[in-house]
Amino acid sequence: MLSLGDYLKTKRQQKGISLVQASDQTKIPQNLLRSLENSNYDIFSSEVYLRGFIKNYAKFLGIDISKALAIYRRERAQYNEESLKDSQKPIKEQKPVLTPGRLVLILTITLVIIVISFIIIQVNKIIQPPTLELTEPIQTTAPGESITEVRNETITLSGKVEVGSKLLINGNEVTTNNLQEFRVDNYKLNPGSNEIYIIAESYYFSKKSEIKLTLIFNQEEEDLNFDETEDNPSDENTQVNEEENQINMEIEIDIGEDEAWLVVTIDDEIKLQDVADAQSHYEFEASDTFTIYSPRPQMVSLKINGEEYTFGSQSAAIFKVINGSVVQE
Repeated sequence: MLSLGDYLKTKRQQKGISLVQASDQTKIPQNLLRSLENSNYDIFSSEVYLRGFIKNYAKFLGIDISKALAIYRRERAQYNEESLKDSQKPIKEQKPVLTPGRLVLILTITLVIIVISFIIIQVNKIIQPPTLELTEPIQTTAPGESITEVRNETITLSGKVEVGSKLLINGNEVTTNNLQEFRVDNYKLNPGSNEIYIIAESYYFSKKSEIKLTLIFNQEEEDLNFDETEDNPSDENTQVNEEENQINMEIEIDIGEDEAWLVVTIDDEIKLQDVADAQSHYEFEASDTFTIYSPRPQMVSLKINGEEYTFGSQSAAIFKVINGSVVQE
C-alpha cells in the first residue's frame, strides 16, 4: 500500500520540482518536507502542525487535500496498531554475557583480594607476639605462669620459640641460631623459691610473650646416723626414751576469702599442688618433715598441733620435728 510520503514524493518528482524549490515556495523547511516524504512523523512537535504541513504541501503539489489526509489517517492507524502489538510482546530476559573485558575485570578483582588478604595475614603475624612453648621441666605455653617443686639442684630448660625471635631467660639472651627449638642444660637453682622468666621478643615491633616459672627447690639434708650403741650401751635407753617422746605434726590449713596456689609436701611426698579454693580446709599429718609454699601466704591460715604459724612468699617454709618439738627452719 502506497504511503503518504511516497505519494507526495512521487507527485513532486512528476512535476520536476526539487526539494529546495518546494521548500522555498511553501516556506516549509527542507528537513520537515523530507520527513513528510519519508513518513517520519515523530519529528513534528504536534499533530496540528503535522496536519497543517500535509495540507499546504498537498495543495502545492495539486493533490486533493481530503485524499492526502485520508491516506495519512489510514497510515497512522496502522502504525499505532503495530506499535500496540509490539508493546504487548513479552520482553525477553537478556542473559549476562561473559565478555573478555568482564573476564579480565573479574580476574583482576580476585587477584587484588588475594594479594590484600595475604598482606593482612603477614602483617598480623608480624604484629602478634611470637609463639613460645616450654617442654621441660614442665609443659606450658605463653602467656602462662606455673609453680612446681623440684628435687634436683640443676635442671634443663627446653622448648620451642618462633623463628626470628629473641629469647631471654631472666634477662640473659639465649642463642637459638634461628632455630625453633632451644635448650639450656644445668640451670642451677637456689634453695627455696626460684622465679624464672622466659621471654620471646619480636625483632620488628618488640612484641613479647612470657612464661613465668616458679620452681621450689627443697635441698635434702643428709641424715647423719651415728651408731654409738656399741661404744656406750646406755644409748639404747636414750633411743628408747626418744622414741617414746616422738610426736607427729597435726596440720590444719584454712584458705581465706580468695583462692591461693598451694604446694604441700609431707615427709618428702607432695600431697597438694594446686589452686586451693576460697574457704577451703585441709588436714594433714607428718611424722618428720612438712613443707608449705604459696605466693599468697596472707590467704593461708596454718596451724600445727593447735599452734598458729606464719610463712613468707619468697620461699617454701620447712617444719621439722626435732627432740619432740616442731621447729620452723
